[in-house]
Amino acid sequence: MCTTFINRRGLLRLAAAAGLSTSTGLTGRALAQPRIGTRYRTKAGTWGALLIVAAMFYSPPVLAQTGVPKYEVDPFWPKLPNNWVVGPLGGTCVDTRDHVFVLHRQEELTEAVLTARDQFAGGAARIKAPPVMEFDPEGNLVNSWGDMKVLGNYLHDCQVDKDGNLWIAAARSGFVQKYSHDVKLLLQIGKSGVFDSSDGTAKGKPLNSNTAQFFGPSAVDVDPANGDVYVADGHGGGNFRVAVLDKNGTFLRQFRLHHTEAEKNIAELPHCMRLSLCRLTHPFCELQKPPVNRSRANGPSLQVHSL
Repeated sequence: MCTTFINRRGLLRLAAAAGLSTSTGLTGRALAQPRIGTRYRTKAGTWGALLIVAAMFYSPPVLAQTGVPKYEVDPFWPKLPNNWVVGPLGGTCVDTRDHVFVLHRQEELTEAVLTARDQFAGGAARIKAPPVMEFDPEGNLVNSWGDMKVLGNYLHDCQVDKDGNLWIAAARSGFVQKYSHDVKLLLQIGKSGVFDSSDGTAKGKPLNSNTAQFFGPSAVDVDPANGDVYVADGHGGGNFRVAVLDKNGTFLRQFRLHHTEAEKNIAELPHCMRLSLCRLTHPFCELQKPPVNRSRANGPSLQVHSL
């Protein structure tokens, strides 16, 4: 059986509906944004996105007589140290044990933000939470780690492969990385500090080169059948491609997204991506148009579905 994933924009639209729309067929327990005055200090929107992840992956919903899922709110699911501050959410993914990995953007937590948060606890000093956090199904923090100088700037996506390795894409970098569960860097595709541009910097002209170097990697996924790595390289108005590499990081091919004649003047910005379970299609979402763009593994477009 093949499963197609709804893109992140579509999920946000659904979650924004009153009472968290139940017409999507998603199942699970939902997280609510923590109340002001609780010990969870996060920037606006962070736990709202966690709500969506929990709704996708957690315990079965309470069903009404009509069979439509109803969600139970668990406002205290994520358990964090009192002095941690979490910045804008960069990405979430779930492993086979239902552990949730959360990326957040430390670089956007300024000293002014940290100082402002101190007032909620009688002046106690706050610190930035580690950029990668791992929660068990009960919301307990079981691991946290990461150095932004190594992970790259503007964390944007993560994915856990069939072997339990964690893949991370930082959109304002030229690379993607693969980590073991015990936090060892196993593979980096693309050089640090280098971009796929005319001068090798983020200010150069994007090239969309046939090479294992990126301009704005915004999403990453791995084919469980052969280990091929798919990277949506389309963040920030730079490249507009999906690059495919083998399990060792060697460049194989790339392809662009399909636009209809009516969409020809809309910029191609592949932004989020997940492989379908049957490997036949690969859904994409683009920043400037609402449909989900689905393409076959070898590149040619299959069909487009509006949300």
